[in-house]
Amino acid sequence: MLPSEWNNIARQAEALDLSKISDLQSPTTGRFSDQALSSTFIITSGGTTYTSATFDAGRPPKELEALYNAIVGSKGNRKK
Repeated sequence: MLPSEWNNIARQAEALDLSKISDLQSPTTGRFSDQALSSTFIITSGGTTYTSATFDAGRPPKELEALYNAIVGSKGNRKK
């Protein structure tokens, strides 16, 4: 992963109200019937760990879209 990609991910995470990510509602429910993989963010900041509500892979809550796209789009997550 390039430093610029990591910096972008960190910026996106810092822009969130981390105390509220566990309450964000997923826009879809495919993970409940094996139509989609289940995804969750776990972010540690300032010694506190925050866990998002579970959502369908590729369909995060609107508030998490920028962070999700930054992570998925990073070179560290691209298949060779």
